[in-house]
Order: sequence, then structure tokens, then C-alpha cells
Amino acid sequence: MGACHQGAAIEGLCLSEARFDDVSSSYTFYHNASNSQNSAANAFDTPGTMIWILHTTEWAVPSAMNFVPTSGTNQQNMIFTPGIESTSYVSFDKAGRMYRQKVQNGGWASPRIRRSSKTGIGYESWYICLTHYNYEMNSLVWVDGDAPVPQDSTCRPVGVQRLWV
Repeated sequence: MGACHQGAAIEGLCLSEARFDDVSSSYTFYHNASNSQNSAANAFDTPGTMIWILHTTEWAVPSAMNFVPTSGTNQQNMIFTPGIESTSYVSFDKAGRMYRQKVQNGGWASPRIRRSSKTGIGYESWYICLTHYNYEMNSLVWVDGDAPVPQDSTCRPVGVQRLWV
């Protein structure tokens, strides 16, 4: 997975040909879980913001990930925009799997459960789909619902794994 251009200073999270040892800025993301809940290193099972650094000729701009609903579907695109004021939260379990806790609309997201003694129950509902945010890309999306079935036939279920570099 890597950052992919979706518009002016807007990036998606797209399928790429990157190797596991590629640590370029397009493939390096940060999980900012610095809050009162996080008392341990590595922030296992702690909600936090996914951050990608947008490098320009003059600045390095932190960009936070937001879940952006796709009109007319049960999908949400992962979009990185400059700033950290508006963000969506994800967590990682001890095995490094990314999950969400409660979905914004108050429902639960998926039957694929990851249990955590610290935060209760987390859910995974990740898919790679051919998206059309501003450009057509194979992107990581979240699919809503108690038993999520993507409304887009191009979607394939995936797991998201954190790798330390």
C-alpha cells in the first residue's frame, strides 16, 4: 500500500508494487496514538490517527487520514488531507492488524472481530476496490454494515498489517 495522488494535496491509500523493505515517503505512515489512553510504547489497541507526510519543495506537511463516504454505496475511502484537525481513528492489535472500533453512525462495522482487553471489541472490514475519488485507482476502502458486502463488484477483502521500519 502506498500514498497515491487523488487531487491537489489529497492522497488515497492505494495498492502498489512496493516491497516490504521500501521505506520511501510514499510507503511510510505514522500511527499517532499520543493521548491519555496510551501509556505503552507501540500503542497496541489504542485508537490513533494515521498520518502521511506530504513533502513539497519547501515543507513537510502532516496529512491525516479520514474515512470519506462514497455516495450511493456502503464504502468509505481512506483519504489523506493536509492538517491533523479532522481525522478518523484506527487501532492495531499486538499482531499488527489494523482495525476500527465503533463506526461513526453508531453501528458496528463487521463480523470479523479482533478482541482487545484494553478497548473492548474491534472490527475489520477492509477491501481493495477500483475507486473513483478523483482518479480511478485500486484503493483501500472500509465497507459499512453488520455483515458487510461491498456494493462494488470490484472489491476484494484484505487484511491490513503494520510493519515496522
